[in-house]
Amino acid sequence: MTNNNLEENYNITIGQDGILNVKEVKTANGSFGYELREYLENRSEKEIEKDIREILTYTEGNIDVLNYEIVNKDNYKEPLIIKIEYTINNLVTITPEEILFQTGGLLSPSSKYKKRLDPKDRVNPIVIYFDQKFSKNIIINYPQDWTLLKEIQDINFNNEFGIIEGKYSYQTGLISIDQSSYMCKNKQPKEKIEDLLKISGSISELQVPVIVFTKNN
Repeated sequence: MTNNNLEENYNITIGQDGILNVKEVKTANGSFGYELREYLENRSEKEIEKDIREILTYTEGNIDVLNYEIVNKDNYKEPLIIKIEYTINNLVTITPEEILFQTGGLLSPSSKYKKRLDPKDRVNPIVIYFDQKFSKNIIINYPQDWTLLKEIQDINFNNEFGIIEGKYSYQTGLISIDQSSYMCKNKQPKEKIEDLLKISGSISELQVPVIVFTKNN
């Protein structure tokens, strides 16, 4: 099993007013930890504050970062850990009939590649230089007088680039999600880009753009 792991943990609380309170923790091992440390090295406090916004999983919404902490920044023997707390006030739409939660990139493959993979722009062969694993563990807390309209089904898929898995469990007022993707060292012609996107891109079955709730009478 690869030591190049990026693990992301989220605890999300949706308020009755639709505001999201998010606690996000990224744990980077191996090459991912090295890349992040190199990126953060010699950055000023103001630059780091801007960088924190760039590495958030959420790609949409009005985000207000409340605080953050970087752990083991200079201790290369330990995983690099980034803890962030923030709120988002415009990803939940509440109507008399239903509540729409726009997930804004939360339920998707790791954000490491989602801005880099565009089939129209691909001119070179696809090269994955080393085995790598991404995982997301997500807890979504929502008001207990809301009902999830449709459960997300478990997913298990693999092709020549790797494997994705998604497992979902439900309780009143809570959704628990475990998503993972494993990409193996590989080289493929550029024509295979859509197969890669099924593992770590825009057409992955891990993508869930909207979660719908109804409100109990």
